[in-house]
Amino acid sequence: MIHLTSQHRNRQIEVVYHLEPEDRKQNRTDGEIFRYELSRTAIGMGIEDQVAFICVVGERTYWHPDRKGRPERLYVVLDEAEPRTPAELFEQAVEFKDRYLTHMVFMPDQPDALVEAARRHEGLCWYQFQDSFVNRERWPTYVDSANKAGLTEVKVPGAATLHGDLELLLSTEVLDPATNKALTDRPGPMGRPIHKLLFPNDFPTARTRTAVRQGLLPLCRPLWCAVTGLDRSMPKTIKPEGPIKEAEQGHPVTGY
Repeated sequence: MIHLTSQHRNRQIEVVYHLEPEDRKQNRTDGEIFRYELSRTAIGMGIEDQVAFICVVGERTYWHPDRKGRPERLYVVLDEAEPRTPAELFEQAVEFKDRYLTHMVFMPDQPDALVEAARRHEGLCWYQFQDSFVNRERWPTYVDSANKAGLTEVKVPGAATLHGDLELLLSTEVLDPATNKALTDRPGPMGRPIHKLLFPNDFPTARTRTAVRQGLLPLCRPLWCAVTGLDRSMPKTIKPEGPIKEAEQGHPVTGY
């Protein structure tokens, strides 16, 4: 599955992919284009024990029909990378920010020097020039000067708490806000409950999935930062401003 573009559509972020023949067979579809709708995206990144890691998490949101209270949410790991140096880590963050229209970056609050270096890195949180031609020459993925990320440093808990938080998301079922019943991956008795943290097989996230399974802290911390950052903040309520076109493909809950 190859990422083609991301765009704002129907007050959501629509991520568009091209499906290879094997992808189409696995997803039981003849279509070559797959559109994935998300309410928000976030980047988690960090360096620990000389291991740099970065991942992108998308959020899907389900509101009660009256739009009151907190929405039910699930988190989908979309992408990942293991850069070799801090400079490569920051450049990868710029690329992911543009690719997935991300306005939120989360990282551990230590070491201080790494956080400050990320804030100073041009293209992530700020641009020196507003000229699109100049910026696109430097960053091929450049969208526009308004597509900047806010960087938030997060106090990361100890290993036991961190792994417990991730395991809780992996085992917690997503509930329908209207009925308070578990949402499933298909209708009827054969449907299986959907959990709050997903690793779709077609997305390039094998290292993150393995890290969670094996408890690899340098890779789990960026994931924890991204998911926790999204979970601690509130997405905007979708207001009924005219008809909204429904997605034509993908599961109605996971979108996948």
